[in-house]
Amino acid sequence: MPHGVSASPSRLPNGLSTDFPWGPLGDLGAPNPFKYNLWADDFQTLSYLVNSVVVSGAGTVVSGAGDGGIVVLTTAALAADFASFQVPNNFIFRPAIKAGKKMFFMARLKVSDAVNAAFIVGLVQRSATPMVVTDGIYFSKATGAANNLNVISMNASAPTTQAVPTSAYTLANDTYLDLAFYVNRAGEIQIFASADFWNKPSTEAKGPVASFKPAITTNGMTVGLTVQSGNAGAKTMTVDFALAAMER
Repeated sequence: MPHGVSASPSRLPNGLSTDFPWGPLGDLGAPNPFKYNLWADDFQTLSYLVNSVVVSGAGTVVSGAGDGGIVVLTTAALAADFASFQVPNNFIFRPAIKAGKKMFFMARLKVSDAVNAAFIVGLVQRSATPMVVTDGIYFSKATGAANNLNVISMNASAPTTQAVPTSAYTLANDTYLDLAFYVNRAGEIQIFASADFWNKPSTEAKGPVASFKPAITTNGMTVGLTVQSGNAGAKTMTVDFALAAMER
């Protein structure tokens, strides 16, 4: 089979179920839509944009022209300027009441300046100062290098940091990078990074590229996508899609 070409799909004419056999939706023939608390956006529209944008200065967060839809975050020109997209509900994911449940985050993004732009993407608290996280699990890239990507578990302003191996990714100007993490039922965070999760080059490692088991916040979190200038001059971060989910 040529690389990137899928086989014909399996066909399940009787449907499939993710509910227990004794559950009320066990014979529905379609996945239980409430099995996971799921937020996913391909950014075809930004219907709740007015409540999702936090920027400094003249920063903007707007829909862009791209296959399937994109959101473009552009900072103002000062080094500390930022542009942030934050899902309005700060308590969409609450680990305190979901102990031992699986949790996921995934996004595809690119930045205009791989060295100087800084960004935070993942599950965080809503904030007017989004580059300062008090509680969350997120990817973090500081200004000054293109190979300093970390995953941070922030618990009441106390961070536990796991570096993403530099062999697992290349962050280049205006080049998409796929990032994801999975928190399993034991509280281990598995980290994924790829140029393309669905069409991985044969040279890329399959599966997680790193893992760690930190203290995880018990406070509510939401989806946050934030870019900061890092140095003088406006920077952009383009996000093609993002997903976050937590098992009920």
